[in-house]
Amino acid sequence: MAKYLGIRGRVHGAGVLVCDEDMVEPLPLRLDLARHSPDGFEWGCAGSGAAQLALAILAHHTRNGDRALGLHQRFKAEIVTNLPRRGWALADTDIMAWLETQQ
Repeated sequence: MAKYLGIRGRVHGAGVLVCDEDMVEPLPLRLDLARHSPDGFEWGCAGSGAAQLALAILAHHTRNGDRALGLHQRFKAEIVTNLPRRGWALADTDIMAWLETQQ
């Protein structure tokens, strides 16, 4: 089961890690799909960094860039803007449950 972790550091700012069993890696920005925020991710707000995060999470989770593009603004509004600014964890089961409501 994959988990996405939002971390905020003093030096490097906001970042997101993907944790899946024994693997931990940074979540790619996915600027190839849309360039909302080339400077990086943000959450707990409704800006461009939050849009980039929503897109990146959905693209990673669904493995479908077109689907991610179609849903990421809704995901941003309903999920990403409500994530705690200090840090958060989002399980893939939470994302699956949200996607089921979008059918």
